[in-house]
Amino acid sequence: LAHPAPPGWLALALWVGGLYLIHLALPLNLSPDYSFRHIIPIHRVEDVRIFGVFLLLLGLGLLAWRLSRSPVSRWLALAALGPFLVVSNIPMPIGTVMADRLLYLSMPFLSILAATAAERWRASAATRNFLTACLIVMAILSMRQSSFWLDELRLWKHAAEAAPLSAKAQANY
Repeated sequence: LAHPAPPGWLALALWVGGLYLIHLALPLNLSPDYSFRHIIPIHRVEDVRIFGVFLLLLGLGLLAWRLSRSPVSRWLALAALGPFLVVSNIPMPIGTVMADRLLYLSMPFLSILAATAAERWRASAATRNFLTACLIVMAILSMRQSSFWLDELRLWKHAAEAAPLSAKAQANY
């Protein structure tokens, strides 16, 4: 994230934040590290990803407004946002462009926030069934992902397969 000019750097950091959200929602093929060859810098205002960043910020703003009625939800959101901001490249560029492992500290707060929101909205039976199915799928995906962390060889082999353009993944495999 050191290469683009400041507006491009911020837009790219926000885009990477969107990619993190996608990885949280669909954790299908995660890697401990990505590189600029996977996440191409944003150099121009016409880049369609800037529109994606705008939609992401709008969606997060609406979610924050919806959750702002509950003090517990506010604290959980802030607790999840704090560690994420440190690794997001938004306040300042850090040494890596993106790595799924950087989200671990935010995950417990996001999980509790999701449970709090589901309980607070008193969802219908169909919604509860859907959320239960999502929870089961996420548990299966978590077990699958944790199997890659059993030893270094497995971890970096999977990383090289999940992010074949990552120099760190290739160097460690």
